[in-house]
Amino acid sequence: MANKHFIIDPAGVTHTRNSTSRTYSHAVIARRSYDSALASAEARRDPNYDYYRAIADGTSRHLVAYSYRTAEQHAARLKAVVATALAHLDGADSREAYVAAKRAEAVARVEADEAAGEFDGWAVLGWAGRPDLADKLAASSRNRGCWADVTVVEAQRK
Repeated sequence: MANKHFIIDPAGVTHTRNSTSRTYSHAVIARRSYDSALASAEARRDPNYDYYRAIADGTSRHLVAYSYRTAEQHAARLKAVVATALAHLDGADSREAYVAAKRAEAVARVEADEAAGEFDGWAVLGWAGRPDLADKLAASSRNRGCWADVTVVEAQRK
């Protein structure tokens, strides 16, 4: 017989958890932090520029022909890999331009998430069978910095 548990977050949304062998007394819930997501997007450093530039220039060691591929298979793979690299570079001719474009994309994603209300909802970070375990999970989640609010709530059985 399944143990059915639920919590109701501060926004009024019900979250459920079923288990055949465990009983849960608490759950840890959190909201995403807009400020943290934005800071992370603005601090983005994308180390892949050299990799994509080497592939696009044809100087990468990853472009070698393997003996198990025919010449046609190698040519098709080479064409696809170079096209992917050029798509990632997106016309950036320097590392600074590439990083600036990737930062702008990341900031735009965060702004789109904000407009869609992604930072308003609550997520369940985990369920616990004892209050001390829930407190431990909440404390470690608070230290990550990506959550705006971390709360422990009591679970109820259906």
